[in-house]
Amino acid sequence: MLDEYCDISREVAAKEKVQLLDLRKAFLTHLKEHNPENKDRGILTGDTVHLNAEGNKFVANQMLTALTATDDALSQKSSGKAGKVLRHCVLVKFKADLTPEQLKESEDAFRSLKSKIDVIKDFEWGTDVSVEGKTEGFTHMFMVTFADDKGRDTYLPHAAHKEFVSLVGPRIEKVLVVDYWTKE
Repeated sequence: MLDEYCDISREVAAKEKVQLLDLRKAFLTHLKEHNPENKDRGILTGDTVHLNAEGNKFVANQMLTALTATDDALSQKSSGKAGKVLRHCVLVKFKADLTPEQLKESEDAFRSLKSKIDVIKDFEWGTDVSVEGKTEGFTHMFMVTFADDKGRDTYLPHAAHKEFVSLVGPRIEKVLVVDYWTKE
């Protein structure tokens, strides 16, 4: 029933347009990443219900992040960034000797980042279909959307992003990155 209650809380927060600290989602994400043996206790709780020291620290960090996000939202409002999102556009020219399998693996690796890095608000990508002939060999465009620049600043050094770069980086001949602010 916990998931049902959490869904109701999310719906009410969205309807009322108020901030929600979604601890359920945070716990599930954390456990997915830090509990490969699927233990039912000992990661964030001592008895499946009550938080242990690590669980208390985790909740405190989640609260601090949420409060900082509120402060950042107020700061964005005063700086003219309110109601805007940050787009991170990556244009890629892959090396010519890539196999179709390597190319697909690279596309899949980029696409999977959204499920691994929770600050990614949205993600889309595509391959060039322009008829103008001005691509200069760039064939792929990946666009990652963040709620703010702190999201991007979390994303770039994130372990999943570093892992992606180590896999795909050697396959890239040239890359072009442009970030810009836009309305949602």
